[in-house]
Amino acid sequence: MTTNKFYTRILETIPEGLEKKLLDLFLTRIESGVETYMPRKTLVYCIFGYAPKDINNSSEDRQVRLAIKSLVSKGFPIISNSGRGGYKLEANAEAREVYILELESRREHLKEQILALRNANILDSPPNSDDEIQLNLPLEG
Repeated sequence: MTTNKFYTRILETIPEGLEKKLLDLFLTRIESGVETYMPRKTLVYCIFGYAPKDINNSSEDRQVRLAIKSLVSKGFPIISNSGRGGYKLEANAEAREVYILELESRREHLKEQILALRNANILDSPPNSDDEIQLNLPLEG
């Protein structure tokens, strides 16, 4: 358990269960000076006591990710890193801002993809014959 009074007060506001275990794990790492990202498999191991063979099909991993999402929605700055993989509680405001900029960039990319899909009409017209496919591509210019 953490020793810092501020962190202890935070933990007291979280109900028993998965969220409290996760937050305690993140805070304990900060207090011990280990502020690296924790891979999903490591989080599952620390919380549930074993590492799943296939993290992508693990119900425990899904529970951890949902609990992290819930903690973030409650104002806890848990960030992820897709490049290195993993999660951490980020106390540094500048690092959080870098992460926010990354999320905003992803959002813009997704908006572009959505717009492209909405405007896609390449398959709107059936082929005129078995040998011909009518492509309705927008003209540039």
